[in-house]
Amino acid sequence: MDMIEKIMKNEKKCKRFFGLSQKQIENLVQRLQPLWNEAEKIRLSRPDRQRKIGGGRQHQPKALREMLLVCLIYYKLYFTQEFTGVIFGIDQSNVSRIVFRLSAIISKAADPEFENILQRVAFLQKYRIKNFVELQQACPDLADVMTDASETPCNRPTGNDIQKEFYSGKQKTHTIKTQITINANKRILDVSNSYPGSVHDKKIFDLEKTIDKVPPQARHVLDKGYVGVDRENPNSNVLIPFKRKRGQNKLSDLEQQVNQFLSKHRISVEHVIGKIKNFRICAYIYRGRRENFNQIFKNVAAIYNFSHAIT
Repeated sequence: MDMIEKIMKNEKKCKRFFGLSQKQIENLVQRLQPLWNEAEKIRLSRPDRQRKIGGGRQHQPKALREMLLVCLIYYKLYFTQEFTGVIFGIDQSNVSRIVFRLSAIISKAADPEFENILQRVAFLQKYRIKNFVELQQACPDLADVMTDASETPCNRPTGNDIQKEFYSGKQKTHTIKTQITINANKRILDVSNSYPGSVHDKKIFDLEKTIDKVPPQARHVLDKGYVGVDRENPNSNVLIPFKRKRGQNKLSDLEQQVNQFLSKHRISVEHVIGKIKNFRICAYIYRGRRENFNQIFKNVAAIYNFSHAIT
């Protein structure tokens, strides 16, 4: 742990290894403590338990801090669990146990308001907002939103049918696809469920009912993978770049200007996806159970929001 403490004292190295500064890590530990205590109380409340809850060795804040560091370095650098255990002087089974237990509560601690966008949209309906200008005045952080999907490589699934399902023709490999929605301040508002790589972006948009998660007066910028959303939702302010029609040599000057304007806005969601993929567990070939990936992605998204809110 001497090496870990040395890393913690160096601000740049701390962010490179854990994705957060020392101050942010200490703040996150304080937020995690009550959630961890509650989760442990529920876990230990089994009918056949003989010892009273609270007996035995106690988890001190320092111990929770060390567990959080294990989870963060695993997310950020995506070493094997065996090598992560060597760094912290623990067994691989302990690393697996720590990551599993913390994964259930990290997003709640890092960003308690994470993914509450539906409640806010329902609240805004009371004000009978008519247009984009009124929405900007009432709730500026929901006036400009952008949606896009991110793909993470994964191990080739066994079985011909399921491997075809996860094969992404765009990436030419097997992937897991997750959609995010952000606002103009680059805050992540919503993270979808995760889907096999062969599922089209627009289908994810439809399955997640993303159009209902955004105020209809908001300026909702999408890329060309979502063509058709604007026609299917005429009451929403959906903006999609123009595509050349069959037989059309080039776009008109006005269409090119519109596309350029939308690109300047849409690039924000690409930047956020890049920040998420700084955590290599979301960028490198995912080695774990596919059903656990979505919670990990949501945890990383919440950590991203937390890191930009707490300086």
